[in-house]
Amino acid sequence: PVRGSELLFTILEQLLEPLARGLDQAQRGARHIECWLYHGIAAPVCAEIALHRCSASRKHLFHLLRARLEDLLRAPGATRGKVKRNTWPAKKIQDKGLTLEVEESVEAVAIHVTASESLADQQLPLFERASAENSGELSLLLDRLVTRLGAAAVCRVQLEDELPPERGFRLVPLGERINRSPSSAIPVAPRPLGLLPQPIAIKMDWPRTFSWNEMPHAIHSVTGPERIESGWWREVAARRDYYIVEVNSGARYWLFEEINEQRWFLHGWFD
Repeated sequence: PVRGSELLFTILEQLLEPLARGLDQAQRGARHIECWLYHGIAAPVCAEIALHRCSASRKHLFHLLRARLEDLLRAPGATRGKVKRNTWPAKKIQDKGLTLEVEESVEAVAIHVTASESLADQQLPLFERASAENSGELSLLLDRLVTRLGAAAVCRVQLEDELPPERGFRLVPLGERINRSPSSAIPVAPRPLGLLPQPIAIKMDWPRTFSWNEMPHAIHSVTGPERIESGWWREVAARRDYYIVEVNSGARYWLFEEINEQRWFLHGWFD
């Protein structure tokens, strides 16, 4: 029977060694894992981890299981029955001398891969900084954040076919698959990397100058217009003519005229 954390984590490492080797030989990566701790009388405890990208790395899986168990076994009432994932807040845990808060000692441990995927072929890195090790460190960081904070707390950006442009995205949980349907076509016209969350009203003396933050900018050249118009059935109706405006300093801005209001706005800038 085991009560000390260091011995339990040593057992987990030993169990993960043949598991990771078997996954690698089968060219499979784990996406969901259950770790069961069995006691003599008390109900078993289950720690679940979900990975945003499949992995067969023993180190990766061990770090996630360790972080999950540190939260799980120190949480009040966490020793009865199967525990749902992402239920407890993260706590600062000292690695040395941690005593597991369980009613009984752990007498058996089982690790199950409940979901897996084929490992994708890895392209050899062209530069040293783009090595697979660095990529693995990023994946480990993302999975540890999900394990500590919960699946809904770590998100990525997905492009959406929505108008106006400031509404053309949504945040999705990291584990949710991105929709890459061909209907989300890339715009033909250039788009700025710096896009404001909401357009800013500016003073325009077309086509000579415009003022932003009370600073006048002399217009050197103009590309456009590009008409962007959303239908009346959308939540936010828009009817805009967009221009790429280069000023005398060489900076390029993305401006538009709101046709209905006959007002000008700054929406972004090009690097």
